[in-house]
Amino acid sequence: MDATPAAAGNSPGRFYTLQPQVLASGGRLNLGGDRLTAQLFTLLRTKLGIRPGDTRFQGVEQAAPRKQLFQALWEAADAVKRKGLGAKSPVAVRVRSAAPGSAVQGSDAVPFVWPESPDGTAPAEPSATEVTVTADELAEQLRELVAEITWLAGGIARGGIDVSGGGHESVDRVLFSGGSMHSAALRRGIEDGLRRRFESDRLAPTFEVEFDAEFAKTGTAVGGVYLDAVADLSPDAEDPEVIPELLSGISYLDVDASRLYVNLAADFHLRKGSQETYPEPVFSRGQRLELEPGGRAYAEGRVSYPVRAVLAVHRYDVSNDDAPDAESLWATHTMLQEEADQLAVAGVNVRFEIDQEERITLLLCKGTPGWLLEGPEVDTTAVPHGLVAPPEHEGAPATLRYSLHQEVYQVGVGLREREPLAFAGDPVPAGGLLLHVAARRITLYWGQPGAGAGTGVERDAGPDPAHREFGTLADVPEGYVWVSLDATGTLRFHQRRPRRRTVTAPLDLVDAADGVVFEEVMKSGLFYDESKDPFSGTL
Repeated sequence: MDATPAAAGNSPGRFYTLQPQVLASGGRLNLGGDRLTAQLFTLLRTKLGIRPGDTRFQGVEQAAPRKQLFQALWEAADAVKRKGLGAKSPVAVRVRSAAPGSAVQGSDAVPFVWPESPDGTAPAEPSATEVTVTADELAEQLRELVAEITWLAGGIARGGIDVSGGGHESVDRVLFSGGSMHSAALRRGIEDGLRRRFESDRLAPTFEVEFDAEFAKTGTAVGGVYLDAVADLSPDAEDPEVIPELLSGISYLDVDASRLYVNLAADFHLRKGSQETYPEPVFSRGQRLELEPGGRAYAEGRVSYPVRAVLAVHRYDVSNDDAPDAESLWATHTMLQEEADQLAVAGVNVRFEIDQEERITLLLCKGTPGWLLEGPEVDTTAVPHGLVAPPEHEGAPATLRYSLHQEVYQVGVGLREREPLAFAGDPVPAGGLLLHVAARRITLYWGQPGAGAGTGVERDAGPDPAHREFGTLADVPEGYVWVSLDATGTLRFHQRRPRRRTVTAPLDLVDAADGVVFEEVMKSGLFYDESKDPFSGTL
C-alpha cells in the first residue's frame, strides 16, 4: 500500500508498505514423512522378528552395530513407503532379507540387507527372511496421519477466517509441501479428508489443492528472511531525512509485520468428569497467540470454569469423535476438596493461559485477572473527558469512552483504519485492560465521536471510514508491543507483558480483591519426548 506521508505531497518518490498477511498458522511436530517411515519401521521390525532393543542404540556402549541395523531397516521402511504408496491406492509390498554383501536378484521385493558384523557384536539375525506389508496395513498406517494433518489444516483455515473478521468465508487454494507429497495415496487421502473436514467446519470445500514435494517450504523460508531484513533496514516514513528524498524521486519499501499470526494447532478441553468434558473449549485450534520480542507468545482462555479439586486439561489433535480412544491428557492440577470448596464459596473461578510451547498456566481469581501496571504514563489530556468513563453504578466496571485504533493511514482526502484495538463501551476491569500491538511502528488514535453522538461513546462502525475523524494519542515506541489502560484512564506502553497481581497460595484469594491471581504452571508431560524423534536411538 502507498503510505507516503502527507508532508511529501504528490512527490514523484513514494513510500510503499508491504503488508504480508499470515492470517493463521499452526504446527505439530512429527507429522511429515519421517512419521510415516517410523510407523512402517516398527511394523517391519515386528514382521521380521527383530527384537525392539536391537535397533536402540542410545546409551549403548557398543552402539555401531545397532546403528547399522537401524539404518538398514529405516531404508527398507522408506522404500516400502515409496513403493506401496506411490499409486492412488496402497499396494502390497514384499520385503526380503539378504545376507551381508549380497543383494536380492531378479525380484520386485524391497531388499533388507542385514549389516555385517566382523567382530560378532551384531544382534541376532531376523527370524523371517521374507514378509509382506499388505495394502490394508499401509492404508491403516495412513489413516491416523491423514486425520491429524487434515484436522490441523482445517484449524489453520478456520483460524484465518476468524482473524480476518469473517470477511472471507472460503479458502481458494491449499498447498502441501514436502517429500511425502511424492506419495499419490497420501495426496489423495489428504485431499479427500480435508474436504470432509472443511464441510464439518462449515467451510466451503471448493478449494484447489496443490502439492509441491521440493521447493515451497524453502521458498517460503527465504522469502521470510528477506522480508525480515527489509523490515529491519527500512526507515520510518515520517523521518525528516526521508521527505527530501521522496521529493527528489527516490522511493522506499517498508514491511509491516503486524498481520503475521501464530495460532494453536489443537483443541483443549477441561474434563468435567471421568468421561465428560465441558462443552466450551479452554483453547480452540486456530486461536491466535499474541507475540512479543524474544519469541514468547501467549493466549488466554476465553471462558472461566468452576473450581474443582482435580483440574485436567485434554489436548485433541483430532476431534474426540474421530479418535475417542486417543490418549489426550495434557496438563493437570490437584488440590484438596476442602480447599476447592472454600475457593468456590469465595467466588473464585478458574481460567487458563497457554504459551507458544503449549505449556498451560492455571489462573485462579475473582473476576478478570488483573495486571501490575507500572511505568511512565502517556499524556492523554487532549482527549475530552478522558479515555475511560466511570462506572454507571456500584459494582459495574469502568468503560472505554472512545474506540482505540492503530495504524490509521491517509487515503486520498480521508482516513482508513483497521478493526479497532478496543471498542467504545468495552469494560475496563479493575485490574486494567491490556492490548497487544504487533508492528514495529504504531501510532494510537482515538475515534472522535460523530455528530449527534451525545455521550461520545462510539460503538457502531459509524460513517464511511474515509470521512471519519480521529484524534492522535501517541506514537508507540519501537519495541513496545503492549498497551495498558487502567480504570482511572491512565495509558502506558510496555516492552514486556506486565506481571499479574498475584498471591502466593490459592487460599489467599479468599480475602483478596477482584483481579488478584494465583498462577501456577500445570503439570504436563510436555517436555521433549525422545520416542517422537526417530533418530534419537530409542526407536
